[in-house]
Amino acid sequence: MTSEPPLSAQARLIGTVAAELAAAVPGEWERVDFEVSVVDRYTAARCRVVRDGGTVAQITPAPRPPADSLAELRAAMHTPGAGTWFTMRLTVTAAGRAVTDFSYDDEPGFRVPPGPEAYARDLARFPRDADKRPSWLREQLADAALTPRQRRLAGLGRALLRRAAGGDVPLAVTALPEDDAVVVAHRVRGGGSVYVAPDETVLFAGSAASPHEAIEVFRSGRRTPVEHFRPAGTATAPGPVPRPPYTVPDRLTETLATELAAAQPGEWDRIRFTASVVDGRTQTHCLAEHGGMPMPAVVATTAAFEEALAELRAAMYTPGSGTWFTVRLTFTPGDLAEAAFDHDDEPLFLPPLVPEAYERDLARFPREPGKQPTWLRVRLSWAALTPRQRQLAERGRRFLEGPPAFGDSRLLFPVTVLPEEEAVVVTSSRTGQKAYVAADETVRALP
Repeated sequence: MTSEPPLSAQARLIGTVAAELAAAVPGEWERVDFEVSVVDRYTAARCRVVRDGGTVAQITPAPRPPADSLAELRAAMHTPGAGTWFTMRLTVTAAGRAVTDFSYDDEPGFRVPPGPEAYARDLARFPRDADKRPSWLREQLADAALTPRQRRLAGLGRALLRRAAGGDVPLAVTALPEDDAVVVAHRVRGGGSVYVAPDETVLFAGSAASPHEAIEVFRSGRRTPVEHFRPAGTATAPGPVPRPPYTVPDRLTETLATELAAAQPGEWDRIRFTASVVDGRTQTHCLAEHGGMPMPAVVATTAAFEEALAELRAAMYTPGSGTWFTVRLTFTPGDLAEAAFDHDDEPLFLPPLVPEAYERDLARFPREPGKQPTWLRVRLSWAALTPRQRQLAERGRRFLEGPPAFGDSRLLFPVTVLPEEEAVVVTSSRTGQKAYVAADETVRALP
């Protein structure tokens, strides 16, 4: 049996993808412009439709051809030693004509990067000679050998060196495990290296300095102010080191999505992740969808994930108004994560948190009394009780409601302390009933 000629296979597969795309776009249209980027098992798609009369609209979410079709097309177009395409642009007309353009070297446009390991797996499947790898791909492959923390330090070093160089220059990264640091080098005459410490302070070493001399100075604690990194020829520092065009919360939610995506052992179409955090305690729930079917998903346990989750609460703190208790993330492969933050509803922990946990959390992220939801004020009132007062309050709670259901932390019982009588009054927020608990632990209902 003879194999299908490569050009015939390409034409057949492009026709299949075009037909699948045309069938997925609703309504009448004159032209569909579709772009898809693929790395490993990750895809990012964008779709624009031109309707009758010339009106243009984005289709969100963009339709996605089956992953098997895209993978087969990439395999059919792979050239030994030169790799395959990362991005395909496809235009389909109402008459059925399809025009394609393939990018083998431009960095794919993922809003949530799939992670360096994905590029390493992609290269193993579609090998490229070293001289056929663009600079951005070489950086991704270098980062695949780094820890998440080292990648963050490397990103800072690259930003500083490129700022000084005034453009996108090739850089090499080397981890320094003994120092928990990295060194980023611009290996040209007049270039130099940036040593990045764990606290993100840096030392610049000129190209004339030997690596041995530079590391000794770095370990001595000497550092270079970041404002000294400026484009060649400028007399003054032009401002802070440029950061990506998104906010700190965006960067942190991107990190969470990237780490969650990397933790999944199999294929998935969508991930829904929920985390509640109070006083350093975290309760998570993660669900994946594949082929329309829900299934349990793996929660990332990397240091980068845990650091991002903790930092996200601090980054979103507003003085006097506190921060969120629960975050919900939803994302699909390669797309930007949608994040929703709940600042006011009580997080449901199993087993329930002790009241002191909320008291400590409030000390770290203060809220004015007027910004504290009712449930939080009640938890704080219990935290303020002495052991004896809490013992009395528990008797009053049991009198009003009986034993709570397992794990039910939402029933509210405000407590009023009567110090002169060494008694307490417990109120059920649900029924309004009140119980008076005397010092001798006798309980009676109040009118």
